[in-house]
Amino acid sequence: MDNGLLILGNGFDLDLGMNTRYSDFWDSEGWKNAKMTCPEKYLVTSLEKYRITHNWFDLESGLQDGATRLLNRLSNIYTGREYYESYQILINKLKEYILTQQESFVPKDNSVAEQLLKVISISTSLKCIYTFNYTDVSKICERFQIANLPPVYHVHGSLKNYIGC
Repeated sequence: MDNGLLILGNGFDLDLGMNTRYSDFWDSEGWKNAKMTCPEKYLVTSLEKYRITHNWFDLESGLQDGATRLLNRLSNIYTGREYYESYQILINKLKEYILTQQESFVPKDNSVAEQLLKVISISTSLKCIYTFNYTDVSKICERFQIANLPPVYHVHGSLKNYIGC
């Protein structure tokens, strides 16, 4: 297997000890602060309703649902600018939250994710890593003194691309 591919999801970050579920962000001070500072409350209300009615927190679907509902009821009260500003506030708070998790997590002893990183660093058959996480795999590896990773591609984007971390 000379063209090996590894795909990482949120279970990887969770196994390392990071609290990177959207529900963790929901319970954070960042979310509470975002709720208070958003100029357009419909977005926040829509996300809260989405979480309650779907019994879990899917931020991307909630944002899409909120945007669709808002477009259907735009009036003189709400403007696209206010919605965009609120969206930016929420996204920036989420970025700050994930960055804090990445920088300050306490690694779990003998996590499967850490063991996997160590194996990857000496593997010659793995050609690339795709991750659905926003966290920076290279920075995580630095915490464990692990080098020699194959190229890492972020499916949804990364903190590095969003805020230069």
